[in-house]
This record gives sequence, structure tokens and C-alpha cells, in this order.
Amino acid sequence: MRHLLLLLGRVIGVAGVVICAAALFARLRADFYIGPVQVGTLFQLGIAAMVFGCLCLLLVITANMGNKH
Repeated sequence: MRHLLLLLGRVIGVAGVVICAAALFARLRADFYIGPVQVGTLFQLGIAAMVFGCLCLLLVITANMGNKH
């Protein structure tokens, strides 16, 4: 389970960074939409993905701390 959470946290975190970067570059080009999706909504999706990835990694860290005692 820990390996799955570790992999999930890393993959979703990197995907969140990529989504935020895409929203940033679209906004710098003065675009408000990428397809049918607003850039602000895409940015919030990227932030949510990074937070979810961080929470997965935090679960792995706290589970590993319990084994060291």
C-alpha cells in the first residue's frame, strides 16, 4: 500500500505541476480558455492535484515514522 501511495503521490504531483505550467503559459499568452476550460479552473485543478499528491506522500511519511519506534 505504501508503494502505491508513493507512486500515486509522485505521479499526481508532477501532473499537477504540468497542469499549472500549462495554465501559466496560456495566461501569459493572454488566453482565457484552453478549449472549453477556463485557465483559472485549470490552475485550480493543478493546485488540487499537487495537494492530493502531497497528502499521499504525507501518508507514506507518517506510516514510515510509526515503524521506526
